[in-house]
Amino acid sequence: MKKNFLKSAKLLTFLVITILFSSCQKDENIEPKKEILLKVESVPFIYGKIYPSFIYSLLGMEKNKKLSFFTATIESNIDTKIELKLEENKFTHESIEIIELKKGTNKINLKLPWKFDNFINIKTSGQIYFRFSLIDKDTKDILGTNNLNMEYRSINECVLQYINPINQQVKYLGGQLFCSYINENEKELDVFLRETLDNKNNDFTKYLNSWSGYQNGEEYTKYQVWTIINELYLRGMAYSDISNSSSSNQNIFGQYVRFPKESLKLNQTNCVDGSVLLASILQKIGIETFLVTRPGHMFMGYYINPKHTKVEYIETTAISTGIYNQIKKKEEDLTNEDLKYDVFEMRKLGIKPIE
Repeated sequence: MKKNFLKSAKLLTFLVITILFSSCQKDENIEPKKEILLKVESVPFIYGKIYPSFIYSLLGMEKNKKLSFFTATIESNIDTKIELKLEENKFTHESIEIIELKKGTNKINLKLPWKFDNFINIKTSGQIYFRFSLIDKDTKDILGTNNLNMEYRSINECVLQYINPINQQVKYLGGQLFCSYINENEKELDVFLRETLDNKNNDFTKYLNSWSGYQNGEEYTKYQVWTIINELYLRGMAYSDISNSSSSNQNIFGQYVRFPKESLKLNQTNCVDGSVLLASILQKIGIETFLVTRPGHMFMGYYINPKHTKVEYIETTAISTGIYNQIKKKEEDLTNEDLKYDVFEMRKLGIKPIE
């Protein structure tokens, strides 16, 4: 009797241990619940603002192909794969990126699918939400969201400079980025050039029979340039300064720049608009140009021959006077502060016309 009881007790103990061991094994195989936190931020140097022209120009440059304007910080309690989804808005297409997370803190530079073709239509300032979601790759459950609200500026606002938030030094960009407003492809320039040749009141046209760039020699090149300058004068191109940006942020400074077609339509320019307009027209007929900046001012110039051995500087703010000696800038008027930006060289860097 006693032996049977001991046998039964041993058997019962064995069964209990087996059940407990089996239960522990099952618990070990159960994957812990995913706990993931998402935080998306814009990079410090844009100070929470979207300048379409800034993004367009910088990302066009080969050296900036990997440049990111947003970073994601993702905290995860396990190693796992997730999908990071960006909803479509006026600046970006929808995108889904598969990310392998490690347990702990994950820092990711985000490359957004920008709608570059739509940037030209951003003509006012406003607010925009960038909406991000973390999605479980297997179950498609939403694990977390982050909505980033940002201010955006008009495509006409060109970033001149910003203060580097790391070392507090001023980074000047204006001269390079102004070149993205030079657009020899605007169809309005074709109309302007055709009407200029047909204008019998423009005395310079008697020396021209076509637009030919450098093909007919240096004198013909200069006649073409001054025919165009005279046409702008005859049309009453006036000086109008609307250079100040409406941005309230003191760490990033922009200037409003008209596109060539806008200057022709309004028949008014400031120093930047006029230089951009004349450079665009000359580039259109095959005459290569450059911009010159100095603190608080800009003018332009062109190469008289294709070897770039001779140049002429033009003060576009004086076109409204019609006075040759005021419009043609002397080389001795240049200063050590003047910075030259060759349009051809800027195009090689990747700064293309905004269009």
